Amino acid sequence: MVALLAMTWLVHQTGGQFNSSFSFVMQTYKVLDLFEQTQAYVVDAEANQRGYFLTGRQEYLEPYQHAMQAIRDGVKELKKLTSKDPAQLANLAALEKLVNEELVFDPNTIFKSGQVVTNASVVTLTARGKEKLEQMRRIMFQAHEEQQQVLSKHQQ
Repeated sequence: MVALLAMTWLVHQTGGQFNSSFSFVMQTYKVLDLFEQTQAYVVDAEANQRGYFLTGRQEYLEPYQHAMQAIRDGVKELKKLTSKDPAQLANLAALEKLVNEELVFDPNTIFKSGQVVTNASVVTLTARGKEKLEQMRRIMFQAHEEQQQVLSKHQQ
């Protein structure tokens, strides 16, 4: 009887650990996927921002605004999913800071009367865009790698 009770308790404990591990792994995969999606939206937002800066055409604003909302939503969800991981929260804070400093702009203040895009400004915007994306990619790559390490450790 004692052996049967011990076996039942052991199966219950093991099943609980398995469910906990499975949930953790699924959440980690969701975090990794969200980092990849957010990175894609960052690239999209920057490309549309640059398109608007270069041309002044309104058609770039809607995809820019959609990408920016997706970035905000992605970061918000990532914060919830990684709320117990200080390293990831620091990565997300750095990403948010860069997004706010580099991607947020007011379309009403960009083109003042008589402002013309020159070849020099095209080169400057393109170089600056590349630099912004590289900074954001570094942060997201680091966050992605840290999450991969946590996943690998947990799977072992």
